[in-house]
Amino acid sequence: MTENHAIRVFDLVLASGVTLSPFVWRTKLAVLHKGFDIDDVETSYMGIKKILDGSYNRLPVIQDRGRIVKDSLYIADYLDETYPDRPPLFRTKSERNFMRYLDGWMFSSVIREWFSCYTLDQVKLVHPEDVDYVRTAHTRIFRGRPLEEVVADREERLVKARPLLDPIRNLLKETTWFGGEAPNQVDFMMLGHFLWCSSLASHPPLAKDDSLWDWLNRGFDRFAPVARDKRLYPLAG
Repeated sequence: MTENHAIRVFDLVLASGVTLSPFVWRTKLAVLHKGFDIDDVETSYMGIKKILDGSYNRLPVIQDRGRIVKDSLYIADYLDETYPDRPPLFRTKSERNFMRYLDGWMFSSVIREWFSCYTLDQVKLVHPEDVDYVRTAHTRIFRGRPLEEVVADREERLVKARPLLDPIRNLLKETTWFGGEAPNQVDFMMLGHFLWCSSLASHPPLAKDDSLWDWLNRGFDRFAPVARDKRLYPLAG
């Protein structure tokens, strides 16, 4: 097996230092799954253009022994191709395809609803230099509606949104992980979505008795302390 070393991860964080991006979260879990340490470089939205040669517009970006790779999917591919002697992220192309499908489904259904509930939280939690950028971008997404108006009824909507997760609840009744007997990048992608939510969720989206907690707790424990950051908000009330 290749010797251990740290992989540098350029990380989009809130003012508290908590990782914000779901794409960075999944990349961090992938790096840990491969058995490497993370050299975490914290960055604000306004700081992204200042990293490396200034040509990057979004994160994650990793730097590994002189090699720079961007985009969470391509980073996962790179880690598998470069370190085939370590636990795989994708065992087959079908797993990679399933991840892309499930990721799209999450964004179009669950994340869309959660985002509308936590948009104002993000404005309040980002670095001061990011506030105007984030508020303007989010207001544009909601077609000019004040964000205070967008989140006004969120407590009721978060409860109504819980059944949106039923397809993955049903799947996890029949399998230990999305990857089967062992977790893979599909699990890390999904855990990353919940960690993103936990970075913002001043009002929890899940119930304490949600069947997802078995999978969530195993996933978070597996990557503690990174996925058990005490600065994260609880996902259940």
